[in-house]
Amino acid sequence: MKSITIITLTYKNLEELSKTLRSVFSQDFCNVSNVQYIIADDGTEGFDGDAVSNSVSSIKGCNSSDVELLVYSNGLNIGTVKSFNKAIEKSTGDIIIPLSCGDEFECANSVKEIVKSFENTNAPIITGYRKIVNDEEVIGIAPSKGLVNLFRPGNESKLLKYISVQGNIISGASTYYSRQFLKKIGGFDEAFRLLEDYPIYLKALNEGYRIEFIEKVLMRHSTGGVSDVSSPANVLLDEDYEILNQWILNNLDLSFFERRLFKFLRLKPKKGRYSIWNISRFPDCFLYWVVKRSASKVLVAEF
Repeated sequence: MKSITIITLTYKNLEELSKTLRSVFSQDFCNVSNVQYIIADDGTEGFDGDAVSNSVSSIKGCNSSDVELLVYSNGLNIGTVKSFNKAIEKSTGDIIIPLSCGDEFECANSVKEIVKSFENTNAPIITGYRKIVNDEEVIGIAPSKGLVNLFRPGNESKLLKYISVQGNIISGASTYYSRQFLKKIGGFDEAFRLLEDYPIYLKALNEGYRIEFIEKVLMRHSTGGVSDVSSPANVLLDEDYEILNQWILNNLDLSFFERRLFKFLRLKPKKGRYSIWNISRFPDCFLYWVVKRSASKVLVAEF
């Protein structure tokens, strides 16, 4: 049996923590040898670790006696990537299961399904469907079913090209890691401050690792996180994406059209991307994008 570490990173969002705690302690841990739960705060002013620990015991019906709880603050804000790496250094589990503050597992068997998939596949990274929730209302399920074929064995190169050129479809909110893999690859790249998940998917796929997909909804993801596209612009996140875009152009073998599509989709601000001047420069890319976007909407509606 494998051991697990669930990690919840917090920063100025402790009001969302209670539902995440209830979700963690409602899980069926029957197929794991040991459960560690780390709550790591990244420098929230006035963070009270004792109060957070005490709130666990106040959860109705909670049986936390078999869970090793570790709550701490970084003191100063060091950014998501370093905070995550620090938590992983303190972890003991064979499997690392992130669960962001404010997010919830889909059901009591979510962790059991994640662990079973690691045992059956021995994959370094496992991801799955997530429900996207806004004020408790489910507004979508991602990724769309039509993209799941990219995760089939033998399609690693196609998946790498897709997420490199057209954007990331793998959410860090519903993605889980072998601790051994994270140790071997050097953890999350600290050249980035906020963007921890996207770079590691690209690096893993580029180095020949496979990402397994569980065709089940594993968790409920609340909108509004720091990397959420609907959130206000974040200068640090923009800087992370500039670094990532250069890494993609410098390290991946993209065709002539893929490079054009990358520039059209990834290097242009959205307002400028759809300008007549830009469309006239990239008519093939614009047409490709329109067709793909229409197909994606149909697939999401049919989920």
